[in-house]
Amino acid sequence: MSKVIELNDQTFQKAIEAAPLALVDFYANWCGPCRLFSPIFEKVAGNHEEAFFFKIDGDANPQARAELTIDNLPYVAAYKNGRFVGGFSTTMEDALEGFINTVKKPL
Repeated sequence: MSKVIELNDQTFQKAIEAAPLALVDFYANWCGPCRLFSPIFEKVAGNHEEAFFFKIDGDANPQARAELTIDNLPYVAAYKNGRFVGGFSTTMEDALEGFINTVKKPL
């Protein structure tokens, strides 16, 4: 069973506010690197029981990405209790793991 939950504009805010730590994969269906990154994101999600993992099609759901500056896809955003704490574009598993370990630290 997948630990990654698909969101949309209607479910996004409530989901990230309910999660103490949320990682969101912003992708687009037309994006080749996004398709390659999806199984990596899924795999890493299984390594972090303390976090919630979501994905959202940024093209189809503009409200969810309205407050972010996304210059490249895929883009992973981290939220703590609904508040954006950082994000970056990657397709690399080790970079994602490092980012998660950084955002897990107390503010």
